[in-house]
Amino acid sequence: TLLLASISHAADFNLIQKESLLAAPIDRALVKPIGDLVLVAPKIDPVYVQKWGRDTYNCGSVTRPCLTIRQGIFRVAATSAPYSSLSVSDIYVGPGQYDENVNINKSGIRITSTHGTDSTIINADNEQHDAVRISANGVYFGKKKKGFTLTGSTQSNGLFSTGSDVQVMGNRAVGNGARGFQFGNSTMAIGPQDPNEPIMGGNPSQPLVQQTNVLVYYNVAENNGEGGFYFSDFDNSAVRYNEARNNLQTLGGFMGFGSGFWIDMDSNNDRIEYNIATGNERSGFFWRRFGVADQIISYNQSTGNQNHGYMLMGNALTITHNTATNNAQDGYHHMGYDQVLEFAYNTSVGNTGTGVTFGPEFAAGMSSIDDMHHNN
Repeated sequence: TLLLASISHAADFNLIQKESLLAAPIDRALVKPIGDLVLVAPKIDPVYVQKWGRDTYNCGSVTRPCLTIRQGIFRVAATSAPYSSLSVSDIYVGPGQYDENVNINKSGIRITSTHGTDSTIINADNEQHDAVRISANGVYFGKKKKGFTLTGSTQSNGLFSTGSDVQVMGNRAVGNGARGFQFGNSTMAIGPQDPNEPIMGGNPSQPLVQQTNVLVYYNVAENNGEGGFYFSDFDNSAVRYNEARNNLQTLGGFMGFGSGFWIDMDSNNDRIEYNIATGNERSGFFWRRFGVADQIISYNQSTGNQNHGYMLMGNALTITHNTATNNAQDGYHHMGYDQVLEFAYNTSVGNTGTGVTFGPEFAAGMSSIDDMHHNN
C-alpha cells in the first residue's frame, strides 16, 4: 500500500511528489508513477442497479439506482473514464430478471450480483446476440457466489469475450443456442459432413483475437446448443473449478462441437485444472492441435459423455491426475500429431472404448509421449 499525506477531490488527476508519500493509506490501484511524480485518481463511487430503479442521466446511487445493467455501465464509464487505466469501478446488480443484452466495452469495470446466480438473471432480449459480450480489457464479471445466470440467446452464446486481463467467475450459462461461454472467435475446419461449414464459426469474417491473463473460475455451462466452454488464441490463462454438463451438438459437423470444454487454435501456456464435464453430447474435454501448446491438464473429471472423456491433440501437453469414467468411447484418446511431455496418475474406469488409445501417428513416429507412468 502506498501512502499519501493528502488527496485532493478535484475532478482531474493529481500530481504528487513521491517524497510526499507519508501518512494516509491509498489503494495501489489508484496510483500510477510518472517519473518523480505519482498520478492519483480520486475515489470512484460504485453504481447500483435494481429492478425498482430508473434509468436517468444521474442514476446509480444506493437510493436512486439504475434500472438496467446497460445504463449502469454507461454511468460508471461516464464517471470513471479518465481513471479506467488506474482503478476498477464497481457495478452492484440487485436480484431479478434483466431482459437485455449486456455489452461491456469499457476497461476497468467489475460487475457482480448482490444475491447470486439463482436470483440474478440476464435474459437476452435479442436472441441473435450474446447475453453478455466483453470486448474490453481489465473487466471482472461475477465472482464466486456473486455471479449471474445467462440465458435467452437462442442463436448465440451466454457469454462471449475477447478481452485480456479478464476474470469471469461464478456464473451459469443455460439453454443458449451456441456455447455457454466462448473466449475468442470460433474456428471450424471445413469438414466432410458439411462442405459449406464456415472457417470462422460464430464470427465468419473475424480473425482470431489473442487473449492473455484470463481467469475463468466457478462457472457452470448447461444445456447449451454447441457445447459448454470454448477457447481460441487463449494464452497464459487459467480455467479452474468450472462444470460443463449436458451440452448439445445441434450444429453437427466438426468433432469439437457439443464438447464440455474445447481448447482450440493458438492457445498456449494455459492451466486447465479441477474442472468437471458430465453428460455432454461429444467429448468431455477436447484439444485441437493447430498451435495448441504447453497445456497443463490436471485434476479434471470427465464422466458419462457421449464421445471420449478426453480428446487430445497439441504440443507439449502435461496430463496428470485426471479421471475418465463411463464415457461412451475412450477414456483418453490421443489423436497424435504432436508431443505429450507427461501422462501420469490418470484414471480410466468403465468407459465403453479403450481406457487409453493412441492414434496411428504415434506408430508412424509423428507423435510421442516422453514420460508415461502410474496410470490406472
